[in-house]
This record gives sequence, C-alpha cells and structure tokens, in this order.
Amino acid sequence: MIALTGLLATATALVQTELTSATVLRTVAHRSAQPSPEVEAWRVRVQFDFAGGITGPVADLSGRLTLFERTMGGGALIQMPRGDEWAVHFPNLCGDNKPQDCPRAILESGPADFLNPGTNNFRWGASVQMLPNETSDGSNVLQKGLSMSGSQFKLQVDGSQGRPSCVLSSDEGKFVAFASESITDGRWHDLICDRTNSQLTLYVDGWPRAETIVPAGLSIVNEMPLTLGGKGQGPYNDQFHGTLDNAFVAIA
Repeated sequence: MIALTGLLATATALVQTELTSATVLRTVAHRSAQPSPEVEAWRVRVQFDFAGGITGPVADLSGRLTLFERTMGGGALIQMPRGDEWAVHFPNLCGDNKPQDCPRAILESGPADFLNPGTNNFRWGASVQMLPNETSDGSNVLQKGLSMSGSQFKLQVDGSQGRPSCVLSSDEGKFVAFASESITDGRWHDLICDRTNSQLTLYVDGWPRAETIVPAGLSIVNEMPLTLGGKGQGPYNDQFHGTLDNAFVAIA
C-alpha cells in the first residue's frame, strides 16, 4: 500500500510507472490522495487501494466495506499496473453509439449507512489518471447518493475540458467546488474533497483549487451505496472513463 504521507498527502513522493490500457505514458513522482494519517481524528474511514487487484470483490483496508463489479452493455473493468500494485481502468468512450449501447462498468458497495456524514466534517477522494480523449459530460469518480432524490456527496471530472469538482447536494440546494484547470494530461492527480463546517474545498495534488460556501446545517444522509466510476450501470450513468486508485471516505 502506498504510504500515507501528510495532512493532504504531501510529503515523500514515490516514483510510479503510469500506464493506459495500451500504452506506457511516462514515469512521474506522485503523492497518494488519502486522508490525514492521524487515524484517531477520523471516526469512520474506508479506503480502497486495489493492491490485490480486482479479480473478485474488493474489500477496503479495514474490511468493513466491500465493492462489487457491476456491468452492462459489454462493459468491464481493467486491472492496470501501477508501480508494484494495481489501479482500475473503466470503460472507454463509445463514440456516437446510443447510451444504451455503450459499455458500462462501476464498482458498487453493499449497504453503507455508516458512510452518511450527516452534518459532520468529512473528506472523500481518489487518485485519478485521465487522457484528453477520456472526458465526457458526466464522469463520476466517487459518490454516495443521487442529487435528484435526497442528498449526495460526489467527486467528478466533468465536461470536455476535464476539470474536477466536488459536489454536495440536499434539499437545501446543490453546492459545487469547481477547479479552473484540467487534469486530463495523462498524469496521476490526487483529488480530495473536504467539507469543513460551512466550506467545501477541492484539493488537487495537495493544493486548494476551488472552494464554495455550504449551509452549516447541510446534512448528507441517504440509503444509497458507495459507487466508483458512475452512479449506476444503466444508460446515462455518468460513466467515468479514466483510471483510479486509492479511493477513500473519512468522517470526523
């Protein structure tokens, strides 16, 4: 497992060889997107590093939550080398095909009520690698809940420019911290969403890149599972098309 290295994953860089599903891109230094190493500060924490690959159900490091592959339309997840471990690549874009004909694949948990933060401070995020041709209008990296039915927290890399954003939504409205710069350069980027009291902040590679104010009483509670790579496996699922690693949720 890539070591936790600081409050916003800043410290010792590890050199990793980064791959797409077909091509070696480059070797760069990167920092893992993970919550603070002060475990006692987090009442709840789940983290998926995919060190053992995705040959079956994937348990988080604590063993408390398990992810299962869900597919439709011929979609599949690809186990990608990342240094000495693994990352997960999601289905490629399918051109001009109808949405119902596109390959779709996500990772979905079972019941995860303990990941409802309510009004508590919390963080969620992942390490993400995307190419310029992997962007789409709706590219959900990690989420729990749906914006149209109840409350939600979400990390996405949305739109043709591939700019990451953090989303909180409830009956009080939808609140988005939207970065101004793209991350679709083939490098690994560490994305962290942080809700602290009335502020929602997006960190990219340890640096704050966007923030917005949220109501102090905004509460995120829903009966939905945790999903990686999309909001479901049906058509119009906001399929993520890149590669991810080190997904986590941490609640204070």
